Amino acid sequence: MARRLKRRSSPRPPRFRWQRSEIHILLACLDYSLQQNLEFENAAIAHIAKRTGKQVTAKLIQSALKKETKDYGRAGPWTVQHLLSEGSAFLEGYCDADRENIREEISRIEPPQIRYWLRNTSVESTSRSRTLSLNRRQRSETSTLPNHSTAESVSSDVSLQRTNNAGLKSEVGKLRNLRERQDYIFTLSNRLSAAEYECARIQESAIKAAEYRDDVVMQRDLRYENSVLKGQLVQMTSQRRMITLASTGSLAPSIRTIWQELECMATDIEDACASVDITIPPAPTDLSTHGGQEVKHTESESWSLRVAHCSLDQLFELISTTDDSVSESHIMKAIIAAGFSELVFESNFPDLLAKESPMLDQYRKHLLAEAGPQTLQQLEVLAYKSVTSEKYFLFHILQTTAKNLAIKLSSALAHLISPNDDTIIGASEKDHDENPVASLFTETFIRALKLKQELALSGSKYRLVFFQPGELFNPDIMFRDGDGDSAFVPMGVLARKQATKGWPRRLSVEKGARIKLCLFPALYAKRKEEFHHG
Repeated sequence: MARRLKRRSSPRPPRFRWQRSEIHILLACLDYSLQQNLEFENAAIAHIAKRTGKQVTAKLIQSALKKETKDYGRAGPWTVQHLLSEGSAFLEGYCDADRENIREEISRIEPPQIRYWLRNTSVESTSRSRTLSLNRRQRSETSTLPNHSTAESVSSDVSLQRTNNAGLKSEVGKLRNLRERQDYIFTLSNRLSAAEYECARIQESAIKAAEYRDDVVMQRDLRYENSVLKGQLVQMTSQRRMITLASTGSLAPSIRTIWQELECMATDIEDACASVDITIPPAPTDLSTHGGQEVKHTESESWSLRVAHCSLDQLFELISTTDDSVSESHIMKAIIAAGFSELVFESNFPDLLAKESPMLDQYRKHLLAEAGPQTLQQLEVLAYKSVTSEKYFLFHILQTTAKNLAIKLSSALAHLISPNDDTIIGASEKDHDENPVASLFTETFIRALKLKQELALSGSKYRLVFFQPGELFNPDIMFRDGDGDSAFVPMGVLARKQATKGWPRRLSVEKGARIKLCLFPALYAKRKEEFHHG
């Protein structure tokens, strides 16, 4: 039984792809055909085959022209017929380099006049040579003239041929110059047509503007569109600037700005302590009786341990055991500063990745694998900056978080501080439902939260450290009370800028002096890769 043979199919021919140089050759053929009133497709097929050795069809030419019209054509509902009627001038998206390549390709197209003239000259020259040779043969057979007469006739024929060649070269040079001038005129005509089109659009816009001059609705819509476009431009400019700063690591605040913000926070805390009444607890502060039940003040106790490694009641004993240099206000400033350190700088705010998103996690993993950790970090910094700069974040999330933290701080210290008469009067003028003590710290929390989100852009980790009582006072990195409440000093900067305007002067301190109480913590910074190594 015969077995059926499988029929082998012929391989599919490869798909033709246009190169940019071939597109320029095609458009040069189009411009040349429009100028010389030639049939475009046949001329283009022949010239492309001559220049590139590739065989193209009319269908391929039409598809290439449609693609160029779509990608680079004049804005509007135009078709490929407009390109066929106007030439490459219709492609307003082309740059100067593209148009220069098209002009070079036009200059390489051989004019039909030159080709026809050279053909006629060649035939004419050949026939003339045959006639002269025939005459020479007849004369040599029948004439009685000497041989030098024949030589003179041959030399005159050669000189005539040389004269014709010289004239041919001069004519070719003239035609080449004429061709260049015609190309230049063609380019100018294309530019003129484009300028006329733009002028017509401007005139049309001016006519419409005159018609709607008294139309209030149209003017309002135009103003709105103008404001939207202006906002988009400002946003794009800001994003480009942030990208540049992120690539150089310059988004973080300067050392001077950080120092000034911390000084303002310390001053705000001092002003708030002056606006409340401070109560020294008569009994141990870790346990207090309220309604017959014991209530633990864990927050204030932890802040006291942070400041002086002792309980709150032991901390208040410093007033009686030391001289008058340590007061109730000093202790409260230190406790409140410790509260700010814990509630703001050791919290997760702003926890932008708090919500679980498997898609976001996979996106970050792929980006890390493709672009590397540096690119991923730059993109995360840009996203962080964009989110924290939005109006909703600044006027809702930031404000709400600051108010909640102020209420939490005032509740934790309610057994130690209470509003005085001035504070109650000021709070009643604003809002009866607002906690008067919490209102004193709201703006300070806003400042602290803004500083924290700015510090997150630096690529470093920060830690607030309280110097303990009894440690040696270091005047190079510390301020004494009266110089400024902050123990933070930009290392290596203050020593060079003490005399500069804006930096505080430090009072003289005795050698070997000891710290009695740290009123405000010092800010230490390390790179993230160094932070876990001590």
